[in-house]
Amino acid sequence: MIQALFFDGKSTVATPVALRVDGGLLHIQAAGWQRCERAESLEFTPPYARSAARVNLPDGALCEVPPGDFLGLRRALAKPPGLIELIESRWRYALLSLAVIAACVASVYVWGIPIAVGIIVERAPRTLDSHFGKSTLTQLESYGLIGPKRAATPREERLSRRFAQLAGGTAVPYQLDFRDFPAGPNAFALPDGTILMSSEIEALTQNDDALMFVLAHELGHLYYRHGVKLLARATLTSILITWYAGDVSNALALATVGVLNLRYSREAEAQADAFAIARLRAAHIPTRPAADLFRAMQKTSSKGGEGKPRKFAVEPPDYLSSHPATKDRIRLLDSDTP
Repeated sequence: MIQALFFDGKSTVATPVALRVDGGLLHIQAAGWQRCERAESLEFTPPYARSAARVNLPDGALCEVPPGDFLGLRRALAKPPGLIELIESRWRYALLSLAVIAACVASVYVWGIPIAVGIIVERAPRTLDSHFGKSTLTQLESYGLIGPKRAATPREERLSRRFAQLAGGTAVPYQLDFRDFPAGPNAFALPDGTILMSSEIEALTQNDDALMFVLAHELGHLYYRHGVKLLARATLTSILITWYAGDVSNALALATVGVLNLRYSREAEAQADAFAIARLRAAHIPTRPAADLFRAMQKTSSKGGEGKPRKFAVEPPDYLSSHPATKDRIRLLDSDTP
């Protein structure tokens, strides 16, 4: 005889009952009433931490059973534990199941997401690139991150003509847009084909070969559709982390998504670098001037306000950076010959 608490499923009132197994039936007895249930109609919820175990009845009622009596009751009713319960009851199985889940998640991240991104981007219409690029440009202008559109300088017109020759044969539609960037020297490509270059980066070098590498690098992003790919990867990674962590609004989950997407960004930058080097090599343009430009940019970024050195002018570790390490890019450009 097992002492338990009975709940009728309609109220929170607990009624003390006695449980007894006889002939494959569960007999529930209380003062003034009793009921019987067949073993196959019962569902069992094992105890968790210090909570009581439950015997769930077919009409929504249940009996709370002390943890020490639960296994004996199940054996008497010939109701073996399920797979999940077996795993939870043995720490070795639990650790093994966690390892299997982690391996599955890692496999999806390493192989599944890139395959899915390739399929999505291949089938995504080019109008998506155009919409994404135009909306991004509008936001950059509204937040004052880039200056207003202006007429090109004589040097910029010369750069445009030379770059048109360098980009010939790639079949990549683009348009150059020279702007002032309040945040400093930079250049980037928008998915709609707009390549923005700042006057600040032009001021860092008088060597047009260096700027040809910068523009060819941005053309590489357009060639591989990195903008749309990174958007798709970020979305799929967020879905994966949400499924695994349960709530992507959690700060840790958000940080994880950010760090994982940095890896994709580094790969895209390295791919664009390789594209630019190949284009310059085919045109017999040296890449060493681009290395000198990166050195100048490195010196600029290491200075704070009024040209004073920053206390912590150190690049983040590779896994926290969206670009390959500057020193590695300089070494690559220094070693390459046209």
